[in-house]
Amino acid sequence: MPYSAGWLPAGLGEGAGSSHPLGCAFSQPGCVIPCDSSMQSEAGSFAAADAMKGRMQVRGLLLLLALILLAATAEAGKNKKEKAKKDGSECEDWRWGPCVPNSKDCGLGYREGTCKDESKKLKCKIPCNWKKKFGADCKYKFESWGGCSAQTGVKTRSGILKKALYNAQCEEIVYVTKPCSSKIKSKSKAKKGKGKD
Repeated sequence: MPYSAGWLPAGLGEGAGSSHPLGCAFSQPGCVIPCDSSMQSEAGSFAAADAMKGRMQVRGLLLLLALILLAATAEAGKNKKEKAKKDGSECEDWRWGPCVPNSKDCGLGYREGTCKDESKKLKCKIPCNWKKKFGADCKYKFESWGGCSAQTGVKTRSGILKKALYNAQCEEIVYVTKPCSSKIKSKSKAKKGKGKD
């Protein structure tokens, strides 16, 4: 027997012998119990409540995540401030001296800084190559090497000051020279195996 929507067959009740308020016993064959609209809306409201509960759980989880992230960010900022206090003071007008190498005239060293009545030392490094005469605190942008001068036997290029670190006194333009290469590179090389009899 086909059942239309809104009707429930009698055998699908709570159990044999149970009765419906309409007077039809669940055990009676052919007894059909009407499902009123309140039962259908109740089932729909349960589904909506479950969906809403799921959405609220997701929102709660996202809110908890946001609070954890906010707390972590605040803690990181606090640690940064504490580290600045441990490293020295809140003085911002530091005057730094030149980098002084530990031995010889280049390599690792230190620089001293002063601010009001405070002082501290920082590690630094002076390059041991041709940049040594400028120091590590003067940063230059160099152009390409010029041609080799036949009279002097050197190449020259200039550098324009890009940045001066630690209040360094730097020249605006510097010139660098290096000896011309004595080797003449051959553009054409014999291929392997060619010229053999």
